[in-house]
Amino acid sequence: DFRWMLDNLAARPTKIAELVPLLSSAEGHHDASGSGAGGIWFPAAHLNPREGFEHKPVIWRLQWPQEIIDRLVTDKNPSGDI
Repeated sequence: DFRWMLDNLAARPTKIAELVPLLSSAEGHHDASGSGAGGIWFPAAHLNPREGFEHKPVIWRLQWPQEIIDRLVTDKNPSGDI
């Protein structure tokens, strides 16, 4: 019954375990700067990798597109909107 769900959700804070009722699947660290973002993810031990894949950390990097870099608020661009 949707009315019961609405009343229940409105009556108290939602617990994180109600939103994500599973063990975490990765742990890692990440960071971002004016030029991009990156990090490392460590798969949880309880995961079984798909065939052809290894159970090892994933290192990732992403460079922001120039149109994003141009909009960042910086000392040189105080009127940026990101």
